[in-house]
Amino acid sequence: MPRPHGMALAPLSRRFAARLIDIALVGVLSAVLTSYLAYQWWLETADYWRQVWQVAQATTKGSHVPTVSPTLSARGNWLLLAIMLLIMAIWLAYEVPNIASSGQTPGKRLMRIRVVGLEATTPIGIRRAIRRWVPLGFPLAFWGCGPFGVIVGALLQFYDCVSPTINRPLQLARHDRTAFTVVVRVGTGPADGAGADGMTNSGATSGRPGNRDTPAGGAR
Repeated sequence: MPRPHGMALAPLSRRFAARLIDIALVGVLSAVLTSYLAYQWWLETADYWRQVWQVAQATTKGSHVPTVSPTLSARGNWLLLAIMLLIMAIWLAYEVPNIASSGQTPGKRLMRIRVVGLEATTPIGIRRAIRRWVPLGFPLAFWGCGPFGVIVGALLQFYDCVSPTINRPLQLARHDRTAFTVVVRVGTGPADGAGADGMTNSGATSGRPGNRDTPAGGAR
């Protein structure tokens, strides 16, 4: 089992739990900060959803279905897109500064795991933290673009979430491969927090991101 910088890889179960904690915290913040827009969206779209429900009931019962399909207003679409973009901004502000400075969001801190660079344990900085966030966070914008956009965004995020399970040997998610990072357990090696360079595999140094432990998890 590889030991990046002498530290144990973070178990996938801990990474999953940390992500759930972070999602819950971002969800609470988003619910508070988007409440006004969400209320306006509901006022704008309540008739639309009522018509959709009536059509669904009529179809189920075999009754007459209106020939005119319910249509969501342009303002309703724009409000939904604005809500999604605001949630994205909240998520970005929550995650990026934490990962850039310490490698730990509140969820990761509770699970005692940390994001470090493949080449060193020093803070990865804002640019790499943004690059790491984009593959998972940016698809949220598609959620404000109708049913097809929801499907596309959800599939992209689902692939990102399951990608560590198919990446070997470092279990890198797609966003880790984008930013050249790896997730490790805190306090499991001599290089933890020491800013050491190099990647160790069973105690031996295996080199920087250009060698065997590449973002693809194997040989080039």
